[in-house]
Amino acid sequence: MNGDDRRTRTVNTDLVGGALLVAIATVALVYAREATFNVWIFPRITAVFLAVSGGGLVVKGWLSPDRREVFHGDGATTVAAFAVGLLAYGVLFSRTGFVPTTIVAYAAATWVLQRRFTLRSAATSLVISAAITIILHQVFTRIFYVPLPQGSWWQGG
Repeated sequence: MNGDDRRTRTVNTDLVGGALLVAIATVALVYAREATFNVWIFPRITAVFLAVSGGGLVVKGWLSPDRREVFHGDGATTVAAFAVGLLAYGVLFSRTGFVPTTIVAYAAATWVLQRRFTLRSAATSLVISAAITIILHQVFTRIFYVPLPQGSWWQGG
């Protein structure tokens, strides 16, 4: 047995991904308890969409399993970076506000996924993420009337 002979771990990607979406939808449905209708309805619509999508993936994964290698190559590093990024986003979101936190998080994610680590690709990611974040902010606050965190650090709180 040489150094290249090792067992490859695989996972049914549709089944696992669908189960995660259903779990996220369940948490969103349970914890979305705001008083105003506009704030209350959006998480529920999103949660229902996630639950239906996740349920579809679970059924697809059950009927037609698609097994993939887990952490092939540098996948473990990428997954770990995204997990740390999600945790940081969750911690900083209410402190720094929706706009700056989302711009930085989205830019970092797109820059990493591009796999071209140049100053130009970082700047492009930052500009695109700023534009998308500002559009999302306007849609949520002006069309859906959903208040987004402004950031307690900027408000002295």
